[in-house]
Amino acid sequence: MNPKASSSLSSIKSWLENAYERNLPWCISFILQNNGTEQEAKDLFQDSLSIAWMKLHSGTFEGGENEFHAYLKQICRFKWMDQIKLKKKVHLQDITSELADISQSSHEEWKETEAAAIKIKKSLDTLQGRCKQVLFGFYYEKKSLEGIASLLGVTPQSIKTIKYRCMLRLRQAYLDLLESDEEV
Repeated sequence: MNPKASSSLSSIKSWLENAYERNLPWCISFILQNNGTEQEAKDLFQDSLSIAWMKLHSGTFEGGENEFHAYLKQICRFKWMDQIKLKKKVHLQDITSELADISQSSHEEWKETEAAAIKIKKSLDTLQGRCKQVLFGFYYEKKSLEGIASLLGVTPQSIKTIKYRCMLRLRQAYLDLLESDEEV
């Protein structure tokens, strides 16, 4: 049944109100299951509803309320698939440009990066027991601060202070190492 043919403006309004209740939760669920966000789902649903509304308003939509909701879901599904395809193309272009940037990087830049990493490692080696344990555990072993705190027998609040002080010591050791290299 075409709502325009039955001249029921209230039924069109009812369809649109029901569209949110019946289809928005489905759209959010569908997009979240397909690597999207809730905000992307809401935006896409709004666009899809606009498209369905124009078809309904123009009088070219044939069918009842259930068909309208099915049509709206199809629009959402196809629009999201189009966005996924577009994201994949953009992602591939990003990777290609990154690889081009890497290949254009000079040998000197790689040497500088390697030298800095070696200096950081040497600076970390100059730290004593607890500081070395905290920083190595947090940054290299990816342990949580709470886990490190329990290993060291301190409170979670204390470990934050300890880590901060250790970072200051590491920074100073690194700066001292840089300064000694410049003097040579």
